[in-house]
Amino acid sequence: MSYANPYFTAAKLSYESFSSTDDAIQETRALYQLAGKIANIGFWEWDEVSDKCIYCSEELADIHGVNVEEFLLLSTSNAADRRWIHQEDRTKYESVARQFHRDHIGFQIEYRLIRADGTIAEVSEVVAPIVDNGGQLQRSIGFVKDITSRKNAELALQKITDLFSQTEALANIGHWEWDEVSDTCIYCSEELARLHGVTVDDFVAFTNSSSTDLEWIYPDDRADYLAASNKYLAEPKRCEIEYRLQPMNGNPLHVREVCAPVFDKTNKLINSIGYVQDVSSERRTTDRLRQARDELESRVRERTSALSKANEDLMANEQRLRDATRIAKLGWFKWDATANRGVYCDGELANILGVPVAECMNETMDQYIARIHVDDRDRVKQDYADAIAIFGPVDIEYRLITPAGIVRHVHEISHPEIDTDGIRLHTFGTLQDITDRTTISEELADVEQRLHELSANSREVFSILSANWRQVLYVNPAFENISGYGCKELLADADIWKNMLHPDDRDTIISEMHDKISDRNLDPSFTDYRIVRKDNTIRWISARVYPIRDTTGKILRFAGVAEDITERRAAVDALHQAQKSDAIGQLTSGIAHDFNNLLAVVIGNAGLLQGRLNIEDDKLVNEVIEAGHRGAELTKRLLAYSRQQPLKPVRSEINKLVSGMGELLRRTLGNGIVVELDLIKDVVYAMVDPSLLESAILNLALNARDAMPNGGKLTIGTSRCTKRHESQLATNNQSASSYMSIVVRDNGVGMSSEESSRAVEPFYTSKNTGDGNGLGLPMVYGFAKQSDGDLLIDSHPGTGTSVTIYLPCSI
Repeated sequence: MSYANPYFTAAKLSYESFSSTDDAIQETRALYQLAGKIANIGFWEWDEVSDKCIYCSEELADIHGVNVEEFLLLSTSNAADRRWIHQEDRTKYESVARQFHRDHIGFQIEYRLIRADGTIAEVSEVVAPIVDNGGQLQRSIGFVKDITSRKNAELALQKITDLFSQTEALANIGHWEWDEVSDTCIYCSEELARLHGVTVDDFVAFTNSSSTDLEWIYPDDRADYLAASNKYLAEPKRCEIEYRLQPMNGNPLHVREVCAPVFDKTNKLINSIGYVQDVSSERRTTDRLRQARDELESRVRERTSALSKANEDLMANEQRLRDATRIAKLGWFKWDATANRGVYCDGELANILGVPVAECMNETMDQYIARIHVDDRDRVKQDYADAIAIFGPVDIEYRLITPAGIVRHVHEISHPEIDTDGIRLHTFGTLQDITDRTTISEELADVEQRLHELSANSREVFSILSANWRQVLYVNPAFENISGYGCKELLADADIWKNMLHPDDRDTIISEMHDKISDRNLDPSFTDYRIVRKDNTIRWISARVYPIRDTTGKILRFAGVAEDITERRAAVDALHQAQKSDAIGQLTSGIAHDFNNLLAVVIGNAGLLQGRLNIEDDKLVNEVIEAGHRGAELTKRLLAYSRQQPLKPVRSEINKLVSGMGELLRRTLGNGIVVELDLIKDVVYAMVDPSLLESAILNLALNARDAMPNGGKLTIGTSRCTKRHESQLATNNQSASSYMSIVVRDNGVGMSSEESSRAVEPFYTSKNTGDGNGLGLPMVYGFAKQSDGDLLIDSHPGTGTSVTIYLPCSI
C-alpha cells in the first residue's frame, strides 16, 4: 500500500535494500537533506529496534528550536520524542502512531509543536515505515514542515467569513442565487432562510420555480412583483423592488429585494444573484439602512464581477492563474544566472515594481537591488550571497521603492535551478506585495497594546473564562487588589475563585454559574456577592458575565467584569439608616410635642381639682398628676431621641464626670455586677450637658445589667480619637478635629446583627414584654447626635455589647 502527499511519496520500504551499504544511506540522506533545504522541510530517521532517533536534519532541528546534537540527545525514545507535541494533540498523535506500529502503514498528520523556547508552531508530518523481508518494522523515516503561516492565513480567512455571516445577521440581509436556465434556486444563505421562517434546505427544496417563489409574497403584492419579474426577464439588468414577505412562521415583513443578472460569453442570461433585506424599521433608521444597502449593492457588484471572471476561468487556465496572482498580489519571475538578467516577468510583478514588463525583463541584479529600501539593502544582499554560496533557496521580506516613490512591503521566495555539473542556471521565484498585511499587523499590535494598557490600569477586574468555567484564560492586575491573590495563582487554579466565595453566598453563586453555562439565551446582569480575601477580610463584589458565542449561538467562552463595592454598600446602608432615623425622629418629635401639650392640660386641670375634693378623691387626683409627670418624662425621652430637647452644654471634664458616677453605678447595679473604670490619663474636656450625659451613661449601665441576669462585668472607658479614625463620624460639626469616646462594655448575652441595626429605633426592644419601653438607647442616640457626636453599637450573641458615645473635644 502506498500514499501520496505534497511533500513526498513513499511505500513500505525494504530494510535490506535500504540498508545495503553505508554509502547508499549517506547518499539517500544527502538527497533528503538537499530536498529539505530547498522546500524548508525537516527530515528524520528512527531506529525502531533500539527506539531512538539516528538522524535529524538541520531544518528539523531548527523547526524544534534546537541544534541537531540537542535534538538527538533528547530523542532517546518515542515517549521522550513526543514531549515536543502540544499536550492537546498528543492523544491524536499517539492514536495514529499506534496504528503505524501495528499495521506498518505510513501516515500524514498535522499538529502543534512546542519549540524549545516555549513558542508553538503548526507543523505537518509525514511518516513511512521500513520493514525487513519478514514484515518486521526496522526503521521509520519522516518529514516535518512548518505550516504556521498557512494555518494563520486559514484562520484569518475563517475570521473574514465569520465576519461576513455576522454582518448578514446584524443587517437582516439574506443572499440568494438563481439558475435562470433550470429556473431553480441554487443558493440560499442562512439569513435568507431565517427571514422566510424555514431552514436553508427547506427553502431550496420548496423554491423550485418562479411560480412557487411567489408563494412567499404577500397576496396583495404579488401582481407588482410578477410585473417587475417579467420586466427583468425581458430586459435583464439590475432591479430593485420592495414588497411584503409572508414568512412560514410569523407576521409579514417589509423587505427590499435587489437582483442582478449574470451573462455568459454569448451575452445569454444564465444566473441571477441578489439579496433580500428586512426594512420593516427603515422609517426609524433610514440613515443606517441606506448605508447597509449601499454596502450590499457593492458586494453584489463584486459578486457579479467575480462570477463573470469565474466563467472565463473555466475556459482558460492561464486566465485563472493571472486572476489568482492578481488577487494575491503575487508576481512570478525567472532569472538567468549566467546572463545576469531577468528573462521572465508577469504583469503582477511589474505592477508591484511600478514599471513596465519590458523593463523587468532586462533588469540586472544591481538595478534590482537599487530598488530595495536603503535600510534593507545590505541585509538582502547578504541573504542573496548566502543562498548563492550554498545553492539554496531565498525566503525573505523587505521593502521596495517604486519610481513613483511608493514604499511596498514584499515577500520573496525563490529557488535555484542547478545543472548536472552543479552550475546555477536559473532562479525561479515569486514576489508578493504584503503591504496591507504588514499595515494591519502593525495596527493590530497597536490596538492590542492600547487594550493591554487599559486593562492593566483599570480598577475593575476583567477576566476571560473557558466555556465550562474550569479555566481562567486571562485576568488583569486589578484582581490582586480586590482579592489579595496573585493573577498567576488564579490562572494556575481556577478553583481559587470558588474558594473565595463567602460560605453564605457560595451555593447561590455556583448555582447561577451553572445556569449561565447551560442558558443559550443568557441575558448578562449584575450579581452582588461577598468574597473572603486572602487576608480573611470580607468584601462585597458586583460582577457581570457576558457570553462570547460563535455563529451558531454556541458559547465559546465567557467575559467577566467585577468591581469592589464594599464602600459603596456601606455608604448606602448608612444613608438608609440615617434617613430611617430622621423620619422616625420627625414623627417622634411631633408626637412628643402634641402629647406634652395634652399632658399640660391634664396636669394643670388635675392641680386645680386638688383641695376642692374630699380626701379619697384627692388621692385619685394625685395618681392622675403622678401619671402625667411620668408621661412628661416619656416625652422628654422621645424629644431626646428626636434631638428636640433643650440642652445646656458646658465645658466639662469627662473623666471627672464618669469617675463621679462610679459609686452610684455600683449601688444601682447591685453586688452581682463588677464595675471597672478604664479612663484616659490625659485631662480632656467636651462641650456637653452634664446631667444628660450622666443620664445617658446610667441608661447604658441599666441596659447592660439587664443583659447580664446572672451577674457579670461592666467596663466604662474613655479615650481620644480623630474623626477619620475609629468612628468615621458623619456629624454636622465639621470643625471638630478630635473626639472623646466613652465606651460602656458588658459581657452579657449580646445582640444579633438584626437587633443591633434596630436598637436605636424608639419602642423597639429585645427584652420580654413589660421589661422595657424601648426608649433607653434611642434617647442616648438622640443626645449624642444633638451634641454633634455619634453613637456606635458593637454586639455579638454570647460575647457581650459595647456602646460608644463620641463627643467633640473642647479646647
